[in-house]
Amino acid sequence: MTDHQAHIDKFRARVARFMKRHKMAPSTFGRKALGDPGFVRRLNAGLVPRPTTMNAAERFMAEYAEAQKRAA
Repeated sequence: MTDHQAHIDKFRARVARFMKRHKMAPSTFGRKALGDPGFVRRLNAGLVPRPTTMNAAERFMAEYAEAQKRAA
């Protein structure tokens, strides 16, 4: 496994943990994070996302988690 593939696999795992933690459906995650309800389905089917896409998803997850903490 290459370093790049390991990075993608870790990203997939972070997305899965986020969705589980926040009880969010894959289509909801894709729509809210990227405006693309099919993103997680394609990611799990082997999509290799662009760095800008991964950064946008990571930013969404961080901001969403922070907003949830403030609301609690």
